[in-house]
Amino acid sequence: MSGGNLKGEVRIPDGDMTWTVVMNFNTLCDFEEVSGEESALDFVERLEQGETISATRMRQLFYCGLKQSHPEVDLADAGRLLSDHPDAVLQAMMAASPTASDLGEDEGGSGN
Repeated sequence: MSGGNLKGEVRIPDGDMTWTVVMNFNTLCDFEEVSGEESALDFVERLEQGETISATRMRQLFYCGLKQSHPEVDLADAGRLLSDHPDAVLQAMMAASPTASDLGEDEGGSGN
């Protein structure tokens, strides 16, 4: 998740409501505070690489992403939504991750 624009959003329909999960710098900072993780970026990188992570940490990251648009959300809401939409965190992270074209790289990846 280095370089480029760090903001991804995913909308999740839930009955009559639509929740918005936001992956941005504030989300990462909030996650570090809530989880005690020293580096949210390292955690996200491990998650993107498919490493096994704890369900508690996944819910905390999802909660922090929800909180950006829904300050009233709590961990129980986050857990319920995550149960129904387990791929939403990865979708938001993918939306926040720059592509080669976002970084100005040519197809060879040289950046020139």
